[in-house]
Amino acid sequence: MTDRHNSYIVVLENDVREDDAEHIINALRMVRGVISVSPNVGSYQDTVAQERAYWDWVNALHDFIDERRKNA
Repeated sequence: MTDRHNSYIVVLENDVREDDAEHIINALRMVRGVISVSPNVGSYQDTVAQERAYWDWVNALHDFIDERRKNA
């Protein structure tokens, strides 16, 4: 027996202005089986999470470079 999906989450590469997003919303509505599309408005928590992820990556890259220099 296989699992049955009841929804999908679509994550956009960047935040899109509401007036510029209408074509994206309309395109998603055209997908067969889609009965609703509701935009999610970003919050400060999103910004905090993005910044933390970015700086975690930057710090890991610096650590990697430092380790490579020590072993060179």
